[in-house]
Amino acid sequence: MQTREKRYKGFVISWVEPPETGGKWTLNLSAEGRTHSSKVDRTMVIEAVILEAALDKAKQFIDSL
Repeated sequence: MQTREKRYKGFVISWVEPPETGGKWTLNLSAEGRTHSSKVDRTMVIEAVILEAALDKAKQFIDSL
């Protein structure tokens, strides 16, 4: 198992490969610094069956802030 991270617009999207939860990808979304920390309540969890879909959901959420 390996933890992966992707930085996007001041946030960190992280996940574990391979997925632990029965083939469903679980991504954690957190703020890199104080600037965005008030926009994300601790760590948000985003789930999807396909990794690319989960990453897209995370990015869409960040873009909506």
